[in-house]
Amino acid sequence: MTYKKYFKKAPIVSLKGQPVILFDGKHSSLLEALESKKVKVFSECRNGFCGACKTTVISGEVSYLTQPLAELKADECLPCCCVPETDLNLKLSCQGV
Repeated sequence: MTYKKYFKKAPIVSLKGQPVILFDGKHSSLLEALESKKVKVFSECRNGFCGACKTTVISGEVSYLTQPLAELKADECLPCCCVPETDLNLKLSCQGV
């Protein structure tokens, strides 16, 4: 008997290739997890409406808690209303982390 299908590996969030966060579900959004590590991300609404926190995704996938209304390119995400589905590499500075 295997339990592999019941357990999901916690995604690792990296900034420009440097691992910073193990997204283990303690934060409700990617933005909250980034802020907890003192990553500087400008944000306004936290609901996917304004697009102020738009971030470039180098690799990985996210899923949205609420569908964003801001227009996004294929390689962008809104950390305010998403969570990582896979290991994620973002084009954000890790300076000060």
